[in-house]
Amino acid sequence: MSKLVRKNLMVDAEEIVALARARGTSESEAVRYAVAQALASEEVLQALTALSEMGAFADSPRMRELYGPPVTIDPETGRLHVDETPPTPRKPRARTTTKPVARAS
Repeated sequence: MSKLVRKNLMVDAEEIVALARARGTSESEAVRYAVAQALASEEVLQALTALSEMGAFADSPRMRELYGPPVTIDPETGRLHVDETPPTPRKPRARTTTKPVARAS
């Protein structure tokens, strides 16, 4: 854990009390928890954004079902382009089997 320092913060006192009660902690610990959760959610959002930019979700049949075909922005014109090409079928993953480990008796 990093070094703890005292900060003068403006927070909603009722929300901090409610979070502390819900977690069974002090108000200071509730604020530290909230900050840690906010940082973690930023990391998850950055990871998902990077995966999305790489096209990791573009051909997912579930994604197309929920949101329709992928939409991109043409960098030259700034206009939207809808990709109507069908998703690439995926090959089924090979099942891996584990061999039993011989135990010494």
